[in-house]
Amino acid sequence: MKILFLVPPETISLESSVPKALEGGKGYYPKLGLLYVAAYYERETGNTATFIDCPPENVSEQALLARVREIKPDMVAMSIMTFNLLDALHTTKVLKQEHPNLKICLGGPHVNLYPKETLNLPGIDYVVFGEGEKIFARFVQALELRDVPIAESLSSINGLGWKLNGTLHINPAETELLDLDELPFPARHLVDVSCYQHPSRRQEDARRLAPSVIFAKPSSVSAVPKAWSKKLKNWLRWEWTICFLSTTPSPSTKKTCWQFAT
Repeated sequence: MKILFLVPPETISLESSVPKALEGGKGYYPKLGLLYVAAYYERETGNTATFIDCPPENVSEQALLARVREIKPDMVAMSIMTFNLLDALHTTKVLKQEHPNLKICLGGPHVNLYPKETLNLPGIDYVVFGEGEKIFARFVQALELRDVPIAESLSSINGLGWKLNGTLHINPAETELLDLDELPFPARHLVDVSCYQHPSRRQEDARRLAPSVIFAKPSSVSAVPKAWSKKLKNWLRWEWTICFLSTTPSPSTKKTCWQFAT
């Protein structure tokens, strides 16, 4: 199957009460949750996914339709929060008008809270609730089975909601916890990282932010249990490296942080 992981265009704006200067400077960040799902899917299935993050890439609705015609995906997967649910539904409607056989799968925080209600929305074929990496990979693998009835294969996957002949099916939630060391790093190779703009990318802001966030209490860093996941340590090592580029922490602080990260 061809899977397109999608962050839909922002067509509906939610106004907030924060100052305009702060609201305008919030920037865009990589969608790590969806990138983790994409990475796990690629590793487990051997397939190559496609990822389109419309807001930072400035992909309009018409440009998205053109990309979808080119990619010809079998399924579009989106991770949603409540504030962008309407964007996801609008994009679903637009895509299905041109590609009626295209399947839509939603996951993310909103689906975790309201799996049945989300699945009942028009145009939504599947929902994944809970930790989506393993669930989504198992789900796609089940769809690719040819010798097992679809209802039998899908009903065995915890954390999945699906429709069959207009009937909604919500499977039990997945209770198995993820081992962080089993997860691959996010599929950053699927996105253009240079598209993401946020305060920590601007050197003058990073110099103000990094010391207070990373180096305010170096003693607390050394007190973190050594049993922390290797994956988390690798992430912290990367974050500290970025901060070292924009700040000048003391040698003792640098040594404390680096000894823990390694």
